[in-house]
Amino acid sequence: MESNSSSSAGGAQLTRWTGSPLCRCLESPIVLTSWVDNEPSHGWQKRALIKARNRIRALKTEVEYYKRLKDEERGKN
Repeated sequence: MESNSSSSAGGAQLTRWTGSPLCRCLESPIVLTSWVDNEPSHGWQKRALIKARNRIRALKTEVEYYKRLKDEERGKN
C-alpha cells in the first residue's frame, strides 16, 4: 500500500513517497524478515532453558533469604 506521508519539522513541510510510515528520522523503516531454523531442534535448547530457569529460581530464593536475614538484623537493633 503506497501512500503520501508528510511531516512538519520546524515549519518546513517534508514529504516522502513510501509504502510505510516514516520513523522519527524521516526515513522509511527497513523491514526485516523473521528467520526460522531449518534444522530440527536436538533438545539441548530446552535443557538449557530449564537449567537457566532453575538457576533463576535458586537465585530468587537466595535473595529472599538474605532480605529476611537483613530484616531480622534490623529488628534486633
